[in-house]
Amino acid sequence: VEEVTSIEIIQGMIMKSQLDELKNYPYLSTFVITENAVLESSVIFAEQFKDLTSITNIKIMKKVSLMNNCFSGCTSLSSIEFKEVDVICQECFSGCLNLITIKIPGCKELRGDQIFLNCQKLQEIDFLSLETVDNSASNLFEGCIELTKIKLPSKEPQTFHKNAFSSCSKVTLILPDKED
Repeated sequence: VEEVTSIEIIQGMIMKSQLDELKNYPYLSTFVITENAVLESSVIFAEQFKDLTSITNIKIMKKVSLMNNCFSGCTSLSSIEFKEVDVICQECFSGCLNLITIKIPGCKELRGDQIFLNCQKLQEIDFLSLETVDNSASNLFEGCIELTKIKLPSKEPQTFHKNAFSSCSKVTLILPDKED
């Protein structure tokens, strides 16, 4: 069990209790849930993957909602991809120091603050489906010192907190062209 470095779930039902067992694999670096697998819940619960420090790549090809701190402290995580995300909650990726690539198509809501706190290597985020942002969230991207691009939809969300991008000196907000 200890030497497992990769888990790919191709089909079958995935229970929350099975996801809880991931903490028993200290060398796990890659975790994949394919489109043919079935999640017991579309919610990735609070702290579900928290502090899995060996994991470098996660791919969840299901429509999910990400609760508080569900990936926080995954210090080796460099790449994460989802099929679709409805909501991302407070401190979801906080402390993912090596996160470079995040694919979160269809993300509709950012709920809470410090969602990407200290994602120091994060470079680009695509929020083209974003509709709602917690406008009191003043530290959404605090410590994202390499963040250069945030792609936003042509309408809504209307506002971000005025300090949401204050520690992102390199960031450019990109709106779609009229043709998009």
